[in-house]
Amino acid sequence: MTDREEYIKKIKAKLDEWRVEFEVLRAKADARFKIDEQMEKLGEKMNAFQSKFSELQKTSGEAWHDIREGLDKAGDSLKEAFKKARSHFNQDSSEE
Repeated sequence: MTDREEYIKKIKAKLDEWRVEFEVLRAKADARFKIDEQMEKLGEKMNAFQSKFSELQKTSGEAWHDIREGLDKAGDSLKEAFKKARSHFNQDSSEE
């Protein structure tokens, strides 16, 4: 094999190695982006739940029944958001 051929082979092997590493890093970046997205959604749902809870605390008499339904729905939505966020975190930690 000539020096040129050996050099080409060496560079091709390095390029192949870098392609694999690039794909691994891209997958991790995508996973982190999804986690950031999930955390943003989770924060929004937590804020909505806190808002409904604050509203409930300010009510008196029978008016709390009207707010309760909205609070229950916000709680269900928050519970689901936590479930999705945990799922994404578990996927990310298994990839590392």
